[in-house]
Amino acid sequence: MNSKAAPTSAEYDPAAENAPARKGVVLPFPEWPEGMVEQGAGGVMTHGRRMILMVGFLAALLILFAAITAAYSLRESTRREWSAQMSSLSLILAEQASQTMFSAHTVLDSLSDVVKQARLEDEQSYRTFVSAEARHRLLVDKTDSNPIIDVATFVSSEGRVLNFTRSFPPPPINLSDRDYFKAHRDDASIDTFTSVPVRNKGNGKWVFYITRRVNNSKGEMLGLILVGVSVEAFSKFYERVGSDLGEGASLSLYRNDFTLMTRWPFVDDLVGKKNLTSVTKHVVGDRGLKNDVVITNAPRMTEGNRTEPRMVAPRALDRYPFIVTPVITEQLYLRNWRSSLIWIVATAGLSLLLLFFGMRSLLRADRKIGDELAKRVRAQASLRAAHEQLETRVAERTAELTREIVERESIQQELGKANVRVAAISHRAGMAEVANSVLHNVGNVLNSVSVSAQLLGERLMRTPLADLPRATALLREHEQDIATYLTANESGRALPGFLDLLAQQWRAEHDMMLAETQQLKSNIQHIKDIVSRQQSLSGQSGVTESFCVRELTQDALVIHASALERSSVRVIEEYEDMPPWLGDRSKVAQIVLNMVVNAEEALVASDAQDRVLSIHCGTNADGLLEIRISDNGIGMTPEVMDKLFGYGFTTKDTGHGFGLHASALAAQEMGGALRAVSEGHDRGATFILTLPRAATP
Repeated sequence: MNSKAAPTSAEYDPAAENAPARKGVVLPFPEWPEGMVEQGAGGVMTHGRRMILMVGFLAALLILFAAITAAYSLRESTRREWSAQMSSLSLILAEQASQTMFSAHTVLDSLSDVVKQARLEDEQSYRTFVSAEARHRLLVDKTDSNPIIDVATFVSSEGRVLNFTRSFPPPPINLSDRDYFKAHRDDASIDTFTSVPVRNKGNGKWVFYITRRVNNSKGEMLGLILVGVSVEAFSKFYERVGSDLGEGASLSLYRNDFTLMTRWPFVDDLVGKKNLTSVTKHVVGDRGLKNDVVITNAPRMTEGNRTEPRMVAPRALDRYPFIVTPVITEQLYLRNWRSSLIWIVATAGLSLLLLFFGMRSLLRADRKIGDELAKRVRAQASLRAAHEQLETRVAERTAELTREIVERESIQQELGKANVRVAAISHRAGMAEVANSVLHNVGNVLNSVSVSAQLLGERLMRTPLADLPRATALLREHEQDIATYLTANESGRALPGFLDLLAQQWRAEHDMMLAETQQLKSNIQHIKDIVSRQQSLSGQSGVTESFCVRELTQDALVIHASALERSSVRVIEEYEDMPPWLGDRSKVAQIVLNMVVNAEEALVASDAQDRVLSIHCGTNADGLLEIRISDNGIGMTPEVMDKLFGYGFTTKDTGHGFGLHASALAAQEMGGALRAVSEGHDRGATFILTLPRAATP
């Protein structure tokens, strides 16, 4: 750089304007009047700042709009998802209530059938029949075999207890003042009556009764049959379900006249009282709907008439006079939305903060460029006099301006990317990921297929046969003198050996790939077999068909083969020669699969080194079809055995207690039975399914 200093304004000579410029120096600016230059620089600077502020304001509005839209969309999506879940939950509760009442009605029907078969025509014969000790044992057997039944009772036409399960002979108890007795006494057309719940004076439990009138052939009332259902059959199940939902949830069971039978959390003072101001009454009673999901802020009788926003999903049972009503508060069903809202607000705030710093940087750069431009214009006269320094200084300033312009463009690009990221984050915040799992057995086989395919791919990528084109290229190059090349040339003499090595490598790789291909075909066939076996076991429940029990059992083992192999379970099969069985194939398959799965889980939970699962299919001494599945797993204690087939009972952390209960009911529906035998803990267990030679409806 020239060390000569630029002249100051006091040293500037206007006459120098007419002096010829030195060769190689180009004056960068035309000569402008000083006032016009300042006005132009200020105008450029003001316009740039206005544009930056406008773009920043629009970007901020876009960020706020995206955040508000995402929050609102996520809230509506959360409400829709919870509405669907509440509808499903009410359906599950209705099914549980229906199954419980079906079990109780089964006991009532069986007691009623016993009385009908006696063909009693007068009250004295009725009293003599039902007061016998044999009827007491019958009541005790029916009650002990069904854990939801608290008491069963025979009552005279005057309301006196003739026989019941708690003692024999019964104490003097008169029930003529009870609602169910009055209902049957006054209206002979009532088939089955469900009472309001009452507290048992003996054990303090809440019980409601399902009752049936006993008539003679003339329609005269001989007495009543009572079956007491403990509300714990519902409240304990509701407690498990409600605890999973979280604080703010409640589950209620109403009679169809909106009398509260039970609820969770349990409130003693409200049980047995009618709730005619509830959403349940509005939906089922006033609107006449079977089920609905409603968001309301109406007062809650069960919460001291406190008003709070909540989601209510009442559902009336089809076969029984009950209504189930799950309720969750807005605090609960919007809990995850509030967590997401925090992230949305934080993301929007961070985006606005980044936008602010970006705009501030752009404004500073714009102001710096404007100030520099003004300085350059005002110093034009001085720069003309110092043209030797001007060339270097202009180059430096040009480079600096170029960097600043590039920086400004880079900041604008980053701002655009930030806007895109904000939109993407807002969109993802409003979306819920849905993941579908595949069958574990098919997944295990697909792992083997993937390993074989990967092995084939790696072998093809690293194969030495890739050098074969080089050998053929050498042969084509020496096509005219092939004999001389193969005998005299050093590389030509080595070529036959090289080709021989390639041939050996080809044979080895061919055998390996053929083996892997066979493995792939075997695994794919295995997948087809699993799917075929699953399809063969699926079918419409309730259809009677003829099928081979041995094939059905083996299909169940094939479907669960991967889990058995993974758990190192050794399977022993014994089959007797049997003709095809006539019955419900779908129900039998359900029971057998459940027995195999339970046996495999018991083996996995045990410390046995040799895990053995034995299956025996044949005919027992009574001529009944018998499928026996045994294991040497963890076994069962007598306490567990007593509750094993009860609804909702399970010993597993992740179990629900539905499988064995449903299997036992399915066996009973086909005229058979499902029972279990175990010598104790760590002594293994045996499940035995017995069915008649031909299933009865």
